[in-house]
Amino acid sequence: MRKVIIDTDTAGDDAIAVLTALHNFKVEGVTIAGGNVAFEQEVENALYTIQLTNPKEKVPVYKGYEEPVLTYTKKSHETVENIHGDYGMGDAKFEKVEQRPEEQHAIDFIIEKVKANPGEISLLAIAPLTNIAMALKKDPSIIKDIPHLYIMGGN
Repeated sequence: MRKVIIDTDTAGDDAIAVLTALHNFKVEGVTIAGGNVAFEQEVENALYTIQLTNPKEKVPVYKGYEEPVLTYTKKSHETVENIHGDYGMGDAKFEKVEQRPEEQHAIDFIIEKVKANPGEISLLAIAPLTNIAMALKKDPSIIKDIPHLYIMGGN
């Protein structure tokens, strides 16, 4: 089974992608980047989505960068609750799940996991590319060990 890391800013659209990946790939971990809604809500949405699948093995969630590395017009990015609802899953608010995010930073997880499994882990980038960019900046040697980088491009 193909191994992947999912980098997400979990709202409703990403939740569907995460659910699909959990049923079709060996998800080594989920990393969170700031994007769609409030960062901590994105983390909770990822944890809740994973819980829905009742995975046989724990799928760890790692917090990454809450803000973009660079901005040209503002000090931070704008979230889009007007599109995804107050909680990123429409206006549905779910209880916190038992699983909590890992302590390790997302970019360190990406680097560590890719180095431990050279050529085996693809990246599914469905969030702003901040975590991916910073992992590659911190350790460019991992580039040769990532067989595929799938990007959901946006505006």
